[in-house]
Amino acid sequence: MSAIITVDWGTTRFRAARLDASGAVLEAIEDPRGGILQMTGEATGFERYLADKLGPWLGDAPVLMAGMIGSRQGWIETPYVEAPASLSAIAGKLQRVPFAAAPAFVVPGVVCRAASGALDVMRGEETQILGAMALESIEQGLIVLPGTHSKWTRVENGQITGFATSMTGELFDLLGTHGLLARTMTPGAFDGTSFLAGVERARAPGGLSHLLFGVRTEGLLNGLSGEGQHNFLSGLLIGAEIAGMRSLDPDAGAAYVIASSELAKRYGLALTHFDITATILSGETCAHAGLLALAQHAELLS
Repeated sequence: MSAIITVDWGTTRFRAARLDASGAVLEAIEDPRGGILQMTGEATGFERYLADKLGPWLGDAPVLMAGMIGSRQGWIETPYVEAPASLSAIAGKLQRVPFAAAPAFVVPGVVCRAASGALDVMRGEETQILGAMALESIEQGLIVLPGTHSKWTRVENGQITGFATSMTGELFDLLGTHGLLARTMTPGAFDGTSFLAGVERARAPGGLSHLLFGVRTEGLLNGLSGEGQHNFLSGLLIGAEIAGMRSLDPDAGAAYVIASSELAKRYGLALTHFDITATILSGETCAHAGLLALAQHAELLS
């Protein structure tokens, strides 16, 4: 018997798992073409898709959904919880959706005003953060979630008190596929030497826009290969992210990093280069733990 069905429903893909009461995964499925952008935008379209994908899993076990499914483009727009946001506050704002096959809920995102003064939001990352807090007994600390839009999150007294987003992954994708730099770069295997050279370059004066042109000249004048330039760009952007975020939290000496193995390797190396000790956590494991904690706190488990 399932205790809970977890769903990570993002912009471009759909993932779901059936968990037992301890949080162990009994079954899992993924559809890389099942993101909300592929849906009709009508509530009935989301309901039909979910019923089709979860099929025989459905019954008394609650379905908890996190990610962009709760956005304006998703099934139902779920209001953000304002930071500081605790497990209790987020669990108290779970939004039930009209789903005949099982009790189904959307997890709200979190909103804050970053130290820069800009408003900032997250949807989906809050479940991973709550899972990390539960798994690692985190009451205070810095949690980094690398990705298309990296999140640097401060936890104090068991609450998400603030965070800041960096568009590092999106910039890397754009610069690596369009424009001047993309003409000489070649995606390939990870090259730690070129990557760390980019991380170190991020410390140099002049600003990111200036430093980016140096990727071009490393190939043009220093003979850096196409693959080396690709790794150098990755290091430069991640290094610039860390440098910028460190300026918002200069005393940070350690961070939990919730990421896939490839991103975890890159961020672990870059953080160490900035004298920040990194503890790596699995994003999928944290997401499952966070959704299970929310279901338990909301007393949804039978």
